[in-house]
Amino acid sequence: MSLDKTRMGELRTGRLTVVPKQTIKFEAIAENALAFSAAYHIDKRNFGQRLEIINKDFQDRSADSILPSEISKWLREGVDEWDSEPSTSNRYKAVFSKVLSLPWPMERSF
Repeated sequence: MSLDKTRMGELRTGRLTVVPKQTIKFEAIAENALAFSAAYHIDKRNFGQRLEIINKDFQDRSADSILPSEISKWLREGVDEWDSEPSTSNRYKAVFSKVLSLPWPMERSF
């Protein structure tokens, strides 16, 4: 008998409980990144402004549900919408990278 069948049997009989997956909202990690920026970046203003624009579209999303393809699509649409150079897109990409690379705060958002 495979482990999966054993686990499913335990789940059906009530001997195994499923703990809901812990999710963290993008807004929470954005606040964490903003605090990091305030403490360690010389240029605090631009990082905060870019993060505010990103946060408008992603704040209610679970951070682990945001796919790289969605970020790329958002950046492409932003360059067209903002009538800007590709370097602007690269700057927003750097903000995304910093936000997602910092340690995430451990809090539940159900």
